[in-house]
Amino acid sequence: MSVASPSDSCPAEPGSRPGIRARAFVVGLLLIPLAGRWIFEAEIVRYTFPTWAAPFYHSVFILFLLTLATGLANRVFRRTVLTGLELLCVYVMVSVASAIMSTDMLGILITIMGFPARFASSENRWDELFRGNLPEWLMVRDQKALTGFYEGGESFFQPEVVRVWLTPSLWWILYAAALFLVYACLANLLRKQWADAERLTFPIVQLPLAMVEDPRRFFTHRLMWIGFVIAGGITLMNGLHMLIPAVPEIPIKRRPFDIFTVPPWNAVPRVSVSFYFFAITLGFLMPLDLSFSIWGFFFLYLAQRIASAAVGLDYFEQFKPGDQAFGAFMAIGVFALWGGRGHLLRALRCAAGRAERGYDSGEAMSYRATFLLLTASLIFMFGFMVAAGMTPLIAALSLAILMALGIIITRIRAELGFPVHDLHGMGPHDVLTRLIGPENIPKPSLGALSLFYWQDRVFRSHPMPHQLEALRLAGDPGRARREMMRAVLVAGLVGIPVAFLVYLWGFYELGAATARVKEWGTGYGWETFPRLQGWLTDPAAAAHGKVSMVALGVLIAASLSVARSRIMGFPLHPLGFAVASSWGVWHLWMPIFIGSLCKAVVLKTGGLKLYRNATMFFFGLMLGEFVVGCGWTLFGIAFGVRAYDFWP
Repeated sequence: MSVASPSDSCPAEPGSRPGIRARAFVVGLLLIPLAGRWIFEAEIVRYTFPTWAAPFYHSVFILFLLTLATGLANRVFRRTVLTGLELLCVYVMVSVASAIMSTDMLGILITIMGFPARFASSENRWDELFRGNLPEWLMVRDQKALTGFYEGGESFFQPEVVRVWLTPSLWWILYAAALFLVYACLANLLRKQWADAERLTFPIVQLPLAMVEDPRRFFTHRLMWIGFVIAGGITLMNGLHMLIPAVPEIPIKRRPFDIFTVPPWNAVPRVSVSFYFFAITLGFLMPLDLSFSIWGFFFLYLAQRIASAAVGLDYFEQFKPGDQAFGAFMAIGVFALWGGRGHLLRALRCAAGRAERGYDSGEAMSYRATFLLLTASLIFMFGFMVAAGMTPLIAALSLAILMALGIIITRIRAELGFPVHDLHGMGPHDVLTRLIGPENIPKPSLGALSLFYWQDRVFRSHPMPHQLEALRLAGDPGRARREMMRAVLVAGLVGIPVAFLVYLWGFYELGAATARVKEWGTGYGWETFPRLQGWLTDPAAAAHGKVSMVALGVLIAASLSVARSRIMGFPLHPLGFAVASSWGVWHLWMPIFIGSLCKAVVLKTGGLKLYRNATMFFFGLMLGEFVVGCGWTLFGIAFGVRAYDFWP
């Protein structure tokens, strides 16, 4: 099933201007604070994470309700309330804002801004150790204000409390806005090459698009409702089991199994098995060679661990799978850009006004505006990092790694559609300290790298894939793309300050260090600052990476890329190798395997016609799990009880 434009199937009402009307922006803006509070309640207070897998399940749930409500309103009022394109606009605004408000991004920053001041002690000597090595103007040190933050029972909206947080928060809001704009500019530059020239499939957006492209067909399709009832029914039953243990449970969520107990087989002590319906659906939507590469390389990864143990080697110490994956990702990024070098050169010439006039006529932003905004944002970020304590070299390397990873993650989503792109250990703070060594990095740079931990701890909620998918959902008309980009920018730039308000409001109400929230109220700080303490006190003892393993990862990914370009039907993709050892694949390999196996059987027995019909069944599986799962989450939030959390 290909991703098509919603513009033809969802036209604007007669007499109205085409494109996205103001009402869609208003609905999207009203939903952003609600989405922020939902994320806080789900990811901080409970242990369910709407932003840890794509598509964000709460965004799909909201789109589902809006689509049904719009269809009903259209029948009652005999006019189009929201067009399909406008529904997608609301979905995009919620998704983009949620990415930036996630506990994987600004949620980390807000919890670590006051952490060193709060938890400094005579034993860890943080006051003395961090003095001069952390930028005070970006942190909170007022003990009275921090007491309310960590112990709760207070209101954030007190003048003396707001005053303490205001200055550092404003600086971070400006930096986060610049980071968001960099990713938006990169998405705009890459859209034409990846969507139009290479025609990547964008599996993640196929369900949202199918819902609004032809709502009548979607919501009356028998196979869709069969899938919905199966997944929704099992999710309903599992939720009831938590409340009434007599109700049977059908295990769906990840469960570790100790398969092997004797060496060398116990080098794989536990294998995670799960049957998430949304991941089965994405496995069905992925290109077969890509899904095969994911679980094929995962099995190879397990075999390597067993073989290493058999010959007495420590696989992680000797072969550094994280360093290999980093090298593979860098190679994939280079090949992706090299493949589009012609487009990028034409875009640059168009921006310079030397040639190719009109080359950007259908884009969301002109290429001149894109390059100017990209350059200005990068200059601001570079200056910000240097002012925070990084040397110019460390700041430049950090920016280069951030941009490269943004491009790679967006490529993963557009081409592969794998729902979890965590990339643990791939951010600048990890890569630079592993490969250069903490002893070779100035102490203020180490402190700044630690404080920027929020932007590169993991990348599960990275905003750039959502930005590019938004442009793909806008379809072909240039005007629709421009208005969709406007929605993206508004949602992101509004979502950043909303995140600060939501988290600060919530933590002052509940207390970041109390039992009323899960471990992530203080967990990110305990990851960040004891490690910085180790870097500063004994940098030579810190674990180092191996440049040779990075080079090996580059070589393997490059070889696979060349083989795919030279050998017709070559089944292995470098993306599969790069993600094989990741947290996401470890927990989702089974549903991806099931989905790809179903796709192979369907295509073999019934061809494309059967595949298109079967796709509706798998859409139902994903939608049923999301809708009923969200129902349980909202039930738990509304009644203040522990309810069934279907992911992760």
